[in-house]
Formats: sequence, C-alpha cells, structure tokens
Amino acid sequence: MSRKQFYTVSELQKMFGKSRLTIYNWIEAGRFAGAFQISGPGSDYLVPVESAEAVRKEEVEKLKQQLEDLTRFRQAVPA
Repeated sequence: MSRKQFYTVSELQKMFGKSRLTIYNWIEAGRFAGAFQISGPGSDYLVPVESAEAVRKEEVEKLKQQLEDLTRFRQAVPA
C-alpha cells in the first residue's frame, strides 16, 4: 500500500478551510516548500505532504496564540 506523497489545491482547501485563491497565494509566496505546477490542460499544483503538514502545524500554533491572547484580554476586562 503506497503512502500519499502530494496534496492537490482542492485537498488543501478542505484541509485548511481556505479559499482556492488563498492556497494559490500561499504557494506563490513559497509557504509550501517543494510545491510545483503540473503541466497539461487545467494545470494545477501539487504540494508535498510533509510541506502541507508543516504549514498545518504553523496554523495550529497561530490559533493557539490567538486563543491565549483572547483569554488574557478577557481576564483583563472587568466583568
């Protein structure tokens, strides 16, 4: 049984809950290491699984930080 090696833009959209444009912007910005464009009709990008997982971890850390910030803010505001 072979292990998945790449994600498509559509799969990344679902994984991150982001628009197709956002995923393309992230690819163009170099956020997904090793991403490459495939050739042919309706060409698209493929992103290595390891790269997508690294970005997913970054996004999780951002959300954790936002939650901590919100918690601190709520604790600082009198009820």
